[in-house]
Amino acid sequence: MEDDTEEDDDEDDYDEYSGETNVLGAISDALGDLEAEQALDAGVLTSNFKILNCDAEFEEEEEPRTVATHTRIYSPTCPTYVDVHFQYHCRSRYNSIEWHYKLGYKVYKRASKENDYHPSALARFERGSFDGAYSSGGWNAIAYGFYDDDLGGYGSRWKRAEQSDFKLDYEGIRDVYEALWGPLDDLPGDADEEQKLDRRRDLVDTVRILLGAVGIKYSIACEEGESDDSGRMWTLEGLSDRWFARETRKACGFQLKDDPEKAQKGREERAEQLRPRRSRRDDDDEGFDSEDRNSDDDEEDYW
Repeated sequence: MEDDTEEDDDEDDYDEYSGETNVLGAISDALGDLEAEQALDAGVLTSNFKILNCDAEFEEEEEPRTVATHTRIYSPTCPTYVDVHFQYHCRSRYNSIEWHYKLGYKVYKRASKENDYHPSALARFERGSFDGAYSSGGWNAIAYGFYDDDLGGYGSRWKRAEQSDFKLDYEGIRDVYEALWGPLDDLPGDADEEQKLDRRRDLVDTVRILLGAVGIKYSIACEEGESDDSGRMWTLEGLSDRWFARETRKACGFQLKDDPEKAQKGREERAEQLRPRRSRRDDDDEGFDSEDRNSDDDEEDYW
């Protein structure tokens, strides 16, 4: 009897600290923070989502390794909903890091009486290319990112050759907003600065709800003096450039003063990662003719 009890305890511990539980907690935290920031009634977001599918493996509680999550957010005001899908992988190796993700959404403008959960379509997106993901069946891409080892090299010369794209646009953001909250009226021509700022936040927070639905916290600045914070749990940008926040602002129809300069620095940072890395042997052998090197040395120095 004692052995059976110990096995049950082990199973309970696994359930309590499983990857799926971590994802559920991350979603609740992210949507709860958005409720508080937007002064929404408790439960407006946190009681109106459902995880349709989640397969998650974590290194630690806040260190996801491989995760695929499909969440549905229900509108608190209309019989409509939005699905969000997130495929993510991040794992450190001895000389490199495996990292990639895909993020997409689908708007349902009316509730269906039939089963509208079709995981086979998402499985095709997961197996397919980054650029072609979420391109059929009413799905739309938000963004993707990955380290390209063909460009970044291998072994001790590996570099973070980030490949990424932000695909969400203004019309997509507006569609999501209207599915959740109802019609979004155009701003009047004489709108004051406060009205314009409120509209910025409405649109940016719509993107943040999509992220929160799969457990991603991301603070995105809407006016000067605020900062972008991508959180610590998930990696949406492979380098220091916070391009996801900047591209979100651009899709919402505005930019901050420093955004163009930061975009240029981001391009320079990505270009730097693609430059060949010199080895110590390169420095030691500088000045020698290539004929002085034997074939083994040539093979060792190549990447």
